[in-house]
Amino acid sequence: REVGKRLVSSGHEVVVLAGKTNIQDPPFEILDGMKLFHKKVLPDWLLRKFPAPHYFSLAAANLFLMFHLYFFLKKERFDLIREDLSPFPPTFLLSLFRLPVSKRIAVVHNLPGTLKGWLWYYGPVYGAAGFLFDRLLRAGRLKYDRIVCAARWLADDLRRSPQIAGKVSYVPNGIDLNLFLPGRDQDNPASHQRLL
Repeated sequence: REVGKRLVSSGHEVVVLAGKTNIQDPPFEILDGMKLFHKKVLPDWLLRKFPAPHYFSLAAANLFLMFHLYFFLKKERFDLIREDLSPFPPTFLLSLFRLPVSKRIAVVHNLPGTLKGWLWYYGPVYGAAGFLFDRLLRAGRLKYDRIVCAARWLADDLRRSPQIAGKVSYVPNGIDLNLFLPGRDQDNPASHQRLL
């Protein structure tokens, strides 16, 4: 949220596509200058029973946001998509295909590595899905241009996979947004990037 807020203050347009994980989430709001869309991923009766931070509603968002994203990208144009892999990407099966954006970035915070580790952290359903996408990521099957790790050990681990080694970067939590400012023409709309 802080990165999005600072990007907005630098003149970028930031759109957040999120699953509705709490019954009070409005369908649309502007938050710190970001356009935030909460898309329905579960019936309201299930959201009442399992609101975030319960993992069921968060995992449902990861499973079903791909459908919303597909139609979102048919209506809107974006320069960049940034998504977290936790335990699998919110684009889910769409992560296997190229999307109509210039750059696609995966942010990875934790990959348990073994099937046993995945099952221990996330349980049988989400753990199995997470393990599958971990293997697909390491095999270079997921269509990301960059893979950003918030931990050096994880970046080093992923760099051992030759298919993605050149895409992996270590970026500690936080970012120097001044890197985006020099030379940008604030009055030229063509120079603005849209981030989803």
